[in-house]
Amino acid sequence: MFLKISKPILVSMVLLCLNAGGLFGFPQFASQFASADVTQSLSQSDRASLNAGKVMLTGQEGNYIAKIIINTSAEKVWNVLTDYTNFPKFFPTVTAVKLLESNGNQKVYEQTNVVQVLFFTQSSKVAIAATETYPSGITFQLRDGDSIKALKGSWQIEVISPNQVLVTNQVNVEPNSATPKDIFFSIYSDNLAKTLTALKLETEKRSQGN
Repeated sequence: MFLKISKPILVSMVLLCLNAGGLFGFPQFASQFASADVTQSLSQSDRASLNAGKVMLTGQEGNYIAKIIINTSAEKVWNVLTDYTNFPKFFPTVTAVKLLESNGNQKVYEQTNVVQVLFFTQSSKVAIAATETYPSGITFQLRDGDSIKALKGSWQIEVISPNQVLVTNQVNVEPNSATPKDIFFSIYSDNLAKTLTALKLETEKRSQGN
């Protein structure tokens, strides 16, 4: 049984949308590998951080861009990002995913999240509509949910080498009127980085198993 909790704790429900898999289109993924390192436009310190396996997160107040380098192929990253019903196995806070609609590259799924803060536990659900552009990325947006007012974003997969890709998650999110924005955005940005780290760990683990 879940407890009714105060308004500040409601912000934890925002974590539901972090793993949704739009605002931005993707170029068609070429059959050949990229001829240049897609990280070259970044600063030397940012490239060093990414190459060390860290998440690069920029943005504020609901507009964020998060990047991470994953040591595997684009195909394997794609397989994890579109493995919706198995999200609970590797994404933090997700406890259940139910595929509601599947029509070609259009998917709608309902995601259940459970978050514990101090002595309180809260459960909530969101419905996410995703458009897949194989194998370069996914755009997504909120269809229904009780914890946030709006959500749009994208996942982009860019090849660095045959066994290394740059994954970018870009998102715009707005909390509902009952949720304090400052707390909401603090929790959201913190857990966005955790989500990309979880994606890297799961994808590289699957690669090692093949």
